[in-house]
Amino acid sequence: NHLNDKAGAIESYERVCELLPEDGRPLVELHRLYAETESYEDLARVIEKQLELLGVGNAFTESREETEQNEEGMVGIVYGAKLVREDDVALWVDRSVSGIDPEEAIALWFELGEVYRLHLSEYDASVDCYDNILLIDIAHEGAIAGLEALLEAEVRVDTVARALSKVYATQEKYPELKSVLVRLGDVLPNVADKLSYYVCASQICSEYLEDGTGAIDCLARAMMSAPASEIVKQVLMDLAQRYEAWQKVIEIFEGVAKSISREENPELLTQYALELSSLWETQLDNRDKAIEYGRLGLEVGGADQEVLNYLKETFIRLESWEDVIGVLHAEAKLTEDDEVLLGINMQIASIQEASLGDNAGAIDTMLEVLEKHPENTDAMESLDRLYVACERWEEAVANCERRLELVEDQAARDEIECHMASILSEHLNESDRAFEIYSNILAHDPSHEMAISGLEVMLEKGEGAIVEQIAEILLPIYDANDAWQRRCWTDEQLLRVIVEPERRRDILHEEAMLYEQRGEEHEKAYEAYARSLKEDLRSQETIEQLFNYADVLGKWDELVGVMNEATVDADDVEAAKNIKCMVASIYREHLENLDAAIATYVEIREKDPEDLEILNALEELYREKEAWTELAEVL
Repeated sequence: NHLNDKAGAIESYERVCELLPEDGRPLVELHRLYAETESYEDLARVIEKQLELLGVGNAFTESREETEQNEEGMVGIVYGAKLVREDDVALWVDRSVSGIDPEEAIALWFELGEVYRLHLSEYDASVDCYDNILLIDIAHEGAIAGLEALLEAEVRVDTVARALSKVYATQEKYPELKSVLVRLGDVLPNVADKLSYYVCASQICSEYLEDGTGAIDCLARAMMSAPASEIVKQVLMDLAQRYEAWQKVIEIFEGVAKSISREENPELLTQYALELSSLWETQLDNRDKAIEYGRLGLEVGGADQEVLNYLKETFIRLESWEDVIGVLHAEAKLTEDDEVLLGINMQIASIQEASLGDNAGAIDTMLEVLEKHPENTDAMESLDRLYVACERWEEAVANCERRLELVEDQAARDEIECHMASILSEHLNESDRAFEIYSNILAHDPSHEMAISGLEVMLEKGEGAIVEQIAEILLPIYDANDAWQRRCWTDEQLLRVIVEPERRRDILHEEAMLYEQRGEEHEKAYEAYARSLKEDLRSQETIEQLFNYADVLGKWDELVGVMNEATVDADDVEAAKNIKCMVASIYREHLENLDAAIATYVEIREKDPEDLEILNALEELYREKEAWTELAEVL
């Protein structure tokens, strides 16, 4: 005080402290002197001695309380306490201070903490000082500010963040609380501890901040720390539903999936692939992405039958048929059972045919089936259909022949032979062989519809002698079944190939009779007779029937046309002349058209001017018309 010798004073007080170690008075002076001289190391030592004399060494008590854990080891957070794990037990360890002067202790700890932090860069020691203060005064602004500065400097983040969590929870500073909880999750080594803090931070965002994005981000950290956590995953899904944040959650899942090694953890990667496939499909309606992740699941987890079952259902639902086939091929690799393999290959062929339109691929698959199961009738039946679809006609016939070797039932054989015959006749130009097959079937079963239909197709398309051969088979069958309309239809097919006029006339007479007697279809009967006239101009039956129908149906005008047409280019000149005379007679007697009758006789006379019968007919008509000039010429 008088000599201004602070160094000497310090030396003297230090000597007193040595002599009187329990006396606090010299420490007070040393405290002041070291502060004034900025001797911070000595100042820190003196303050620590002061705290020791204050009794802080015995002021701390520790409590340990076991806490419940869920199946993944997560616990509910106790703010400010330290989580300790011993074997399978989780304990919250908390400290408290008692038995000392709180104001003096706080002042000393705060000054010591500031010295350590600001002057000595002993940050760990400063953390302890601030932490101790908050045990007494949770709202101490200086200690809080010091800890916040240390947290920003990444000093003992676990201790600092834990201490601040209690401060922020008490003060209801939820953004800051969320932040320190996340920091704790980031630095703690134990996975269950990390998840506990991340989940708690997420709850703070969701419940107090209404920050769905923040809540999801917290859980994203948890997912990256523990990709296998079903609890975190479910909480994340719940948040996605609540905040309609499926796109963000899917992005998180994708990030987690990319971090998983397929070599080290293929099962977990497969699980994520399947979940992503489902999310893309159900939540974002993105078929392509759903298929993409389904394929990843198949690639990584294709040796697991449950995975394959799930993927098969998914790809079927998405109508991604190539991928369904990929799943089936993977299933085939998991079994050596021939029957199971058979079923798989049949499914593959069915998809190739029905869903992909890949008939050639389906054929190849069915042929593989027959290599191992040469008597599999289902495969052969499928090949029948597939060969036809691919227009591979010779192979189709060969397949039918192979089927016939295995089938004993006559009805089944007949069906196969009909199929083969239709191919032979319609596509391989083997009508004779097809006719023989149909004929043999009808020989023992005259009512066989497929054989009858097959012959009818051949009859309608056929040319030449085979048409008559087919008719010989079909006509008795039609007669036996009173199918007179089909007989008429067959007659028409015969008329396409028969050239003899007499036979054509008789066929048309038969048609006319059937229409008249069985169907009472007089118009059609008349038409048949009209057509037959051209085949035989001398047929009295034809002429009589035409006159009868013309009279009954009032078809004299039409009959004139029929008869005139029949005489055009006729080879039988005399018969044509007689028909023309009949035409003239019809004009005179039934149509009362003398001019037309005269014109017809004149036409006849031009070809035979000396025919007396024609001249007499003209004389009679001219007299009736008083056509004297024309009469004179005739006379």
